Amino acid sequence: MKKIFGIGKGDWKALAYCVIAAVTFWFINALNINYSIDVTHPLVIRYDEEVNTPIENLPKEIRFSTTASGWDIFTKTNFINSSPIELELEDFKKGRYITGTRLKNIVTKQMDGIQINEILDDTIYINFEKRKVQKVKFVVNTKKINLREGYSLSGNVLIEPSEIIVSGPISRIKNLPSSVNLTIDENDISGNYNEKINVMPFFNKGLKLNEEYVTVSFESIKLEKVIKELKIVKLNFPKKKGITLSDSEVKLIYYGKESDMEALGKTMLEAQVDYSKLNEKNKTIKVSLKNVASTIQKYSFEPSVIKITYAE
Repeated sequence: MKKIFGIGKGDWKALAYCVIAAVTFWFINALNINYSIDVTHPLVIRYDEEVNTPIENLPKEIRFSTTASGWDIFTKTNFINSSPIELELEDFKKGRYITGTRLKNIVTKQMDGIQINEILDDTIYINFEKRKVQKVKFVVNTKKINLREGYSLSGNVLIEPSEIIVSGPISRIKNLPSSVNLTIDENDISGNYNEKINVMPFFNKGLKLNEEYVTVSFESIKLEKVIKELKIVKLNFPKKKGITLSDSEVKLIYYGKESDMEALGKTMLEAQVDYSKLNEKNKTIKVSLKNVASTIQKYSFEPSVIKITYAE
């Protein structure tokens, strides 16, 4: 039989058993010896979440010095015991803190079987406020939706859910608006739109939302484009002679649904310039449209302003 360091294979097994027995004996003996050590143990603060809410992160650990047998330290502290020290909100009689002296009594009762020498965290601080709940609605300004040229909204903009429930400290909730305007960042939209929007950035940290995303959806349709030449009709011009317009006609460009085009063709459209709306500084008047039919989605004039001149 081949030997290693002069020890046969069978002898190695015997040696291993001896080592295991020695380590086991040492470990058991060590567990019966008293030790004084510093321990960091889990901590939980219990409170009614329907009534109160923390406005700062709560402490999750507590440090203390203990003297106990190795076995008690091994089994009753966080070496293998994950049961945390529990503090009730009512324990903080001063409202925002609890002293090391009172902590020692609480920890001693909950860590039964080991001696608590000292609480290493002299004071534990917390900050709570009454909890408040508020509903916040979401809206979309349809005028700020960037549709592709020649497209228009068809129907309403849908937001699902249209409102969410926000909860948190009363000092932060009381400043919340009743509604929030959502912005559609996409440009040149055509056809159907259906996107989720993260609403978390609209709210301060420390607030809880029952929904973090809302879905915005709408339909857009392609419109028919029509160009018409219209003679300018003057309104409220003074009777004195010598006022000249830079243009006698303008080009009206308007958009509408294909199904409305026939009716729009029969509508008497009139381009007007009203002298009472004269811009004295640059001597111009904006062109306006008379009889704007509801079926006209959008329109513009070329030119959009008329310059006037006076005879010498």
